[in-house]
This record gives sequence, structure tokens and C-alpha cells, in this order.
Amino acid sequence: MFPLGLTELLIAIAALACLALPITALVFLGRDQREGAQTMGWIIAIVFAPFLGAIAYLIWRDTDSGKASRSKPNENPTTKSEQFTNADRRTNLTGNSPTSPSNHP
Repeated sequence: MFPLGLTELLIAIAALACLALPITALVFLGRDQREGAQTMGWIIAIVFAPFLGAIAYLIWRDTDSGKASRSKPNENPTTKSEQFTNADRRTNLTGNSPTSPSNHP
């Protein structure tokens, strides 16, 4: 085996990162459900500037694309007044406030 110095080790890690980042970005790009023009734009960026394009995509990609199960903050059906109403209902059913300690002897 040949000895590796610090310089060679750093060069090997940088070369591995230059190979792994674009591949990772392309895998994530394939999994994300985007429109054709967006996908093609990111593919061009990753192919022509592999390191910078991959880092840019991994930083700015939309992690919620294609996931309709998550509700956005403005689309939450439970409002603050409904939460207080639910807390009042729990208080009336148990006789104790849900936030205060119970006063049992």
C-alpha cells in the first residue's frame, strides 16, 4: 500500500465530493415532482457546473414538492378560538383546567 499524506487525502476527499454531490442532486431531482422546465433547468445547472449546481439545488430545492399531506400554516382548520373552545370543553368535562394542576385532596 502506498502512504497517503494530508494533501493527497484532502484531494481524494474533494474529488469524491465532486463526484458524489452531482449524483446526489440528480437523484433528489428525479424524486422531486417538478414541472419539466424547472427540472431541465436544474439538470443543465448540475451538468455544466456540477459542484456549484449541485450545492445550489440541494440548498434551494423545495422539500415539500409533491407532498400534499402536509397542510400549510394558513390552511390549518383549527383556529386559536377553536383551540380555546376545545380547552373549555375539556375543563367542563373533567372539572379541572387542562393547564392548571388538579386540586384533589
